[in-house]
Amino acid sequence: MVQDKMNFQRRFGIEIEFKGNRAAVCESIQRLGVACLEERYNHNTRTHWKIVTDASLGYDNAGEVVSPILQGEQGLRELELVCQGLEDAGARVDRQCGLHIHLDCRDMSVAECQTVFKRYSDYEHAIDRIMPRSRRGNARWCGTIAHSSVKRETYNTKESLSNAIGRYHKVNLTNIASRGSIEFRQHSGTTNYNKIYNWLNFLQQFVASSIQLTGVARTVRRVRSKQRWYNQLRTAYENVGGSVTYSKGLKKWRFETGETIFFLTNAQIQELYPEGSSLKNTPLKVTWQSQIRLLDGVPPQRTEQYTQDDSLTFGLTPETIDWLQRRANELS
Repeated sequence: MVQDKMNFQRRFGIEIEFKGNRAAVCESIQRLGVACLEERYNHNTRTHWKIVTDASLGYDNAGEVVSPILQGEQGLRELELVCQGLEDAGARVDRQCGLHIHLDCRDMSVAECQTVFKRYSDYEHAIDRIMPRSRRGNARWCGTIAHSSVKRETYNTKESLSNAIGRYHKVNLTNIASRGSIEFRQHSGTTNYNKIYNWLNFLQQFVASSIQLTGVARTVRRVRSKQRWYNQLRTAYENVGGSVTYSKGLKKWRFETGETIFFLTNAQIQELYPEGSSLKNTPLKVTWQSQIRLLDGVPPQRTEQYTQDDSLTFGLTPETIDWLQRRANELS
């Protein structure tokens, strides 16, 4: 388990789908001192844990454990006890089961919610690598958002944003106005506390860094002006269908086309120009053009390593980045 010293002050909720006897699971959780009731299917937020049916699993010998609103160390302790109760009762999971995490977004602006969605969309292929194959791509109950758009000029209120995309996607925005939460649906079913903690820990940091990055990344307009910085380099990349943006947060230029993304600092780009040049409309060094083959439309491929240069990991602790890499290696 990643032992990041986080307070988990952003409130959260957990939904754990399982196979097993609902009454037995409820009694097992109660024996551990956690308030839990078996109820008919409902969407009501309780002050206690509840066990309900789930249509996607069938109504016999299956169910879903749904938490009240949790926060901080107390919330994590309750979660750990519930996981123990599930395992004590012999609950199991299979490919049909999922783990859903809700994070409170009532204090977040529309733009911050959009940044969370866009960053997850941008790095969905990387997040897929830490998931079982059954939860990658366009899975049934957690569909892809890789090509979904929640542009600010179109969705400028939480009410409109909540209708931008349906519920059954990896990131579900339908509750941001009514219940005040963003739901993350991609994780596979598990009753293992360490796995749930690590995923929750990542999401807490991911949302925090998304808030920090909101309004920071500035998209450079694709105007082929001779007065643009690094005009020759950017024009060459745009000629092959790419885009170039600058992130003030990372202090790096982001080059993107399709699934290919890489970053260069100002210093790295300056090495590609003749010494003492204006850097605006000065031709690139021919040797470097040949090396990176930008003009041939073959930019360098995105690295499969999780590094601090990757904006997916912006704001993540080294321990969490290490967990991402280990998890990806386990599932490769």
